[in-house]
Amino acid sequence: MANEPLSLRSVLRSALLLGAMLTVMGPTADGSVLSVEALELQRLQGEWIGTGPGGPCSVTVTGHALKFSAREDFWYETTITIPEAEQPQFYATIVKSSAEHDEGRVVVALYQVGEDTLTLGVVEDFDEAPTEPATREWDWIADIYELERAAPGESHEGR
Repeated sequence: MANEPLSLRSVLRSALLLGAMLTVMGPTADGSVLSVEALELQRLQGEWIGTGPGGPCSVTVTGHALKFSAREDFWYETTITIPEAEQPQFYATIVKSSAEHDEGRVVVALYQVGEDTLTLGVVEDFDEAPTEPATREWDWIADIYELERAAPGESHEGR
């Protein structure tokens, strides 16, 4: 049995499993392995410009910091964490905002990252981070933001 040739099916299944594992736990240049949260944060990094329910907006992600801006008088600075969940999502704890009463609230959002696109769907906001990840489907989300990666030097202030 140990010397039986492997079937093409078992070889392909093994290759797919290995590829999936490397996608979830990606190796770095120094050979260490990144966590799922670190990989997802890498994908979100940068400046994004697009539209949402209120019109033009921008999102900038730097490390765990996310800044959302729709207008000069409507913006949020948050700290994001990414829970382990089936659907990609993050918890954005509001650190500073144009509306002072929002500080400390936690916004839960689903997201989809493409090569140069980011779609955010605001699920709900809470007084504190939920204990379980959101299970809402995209079809049930009212506030959806469609964004594209900003070109280097593209201004997005005040959006």
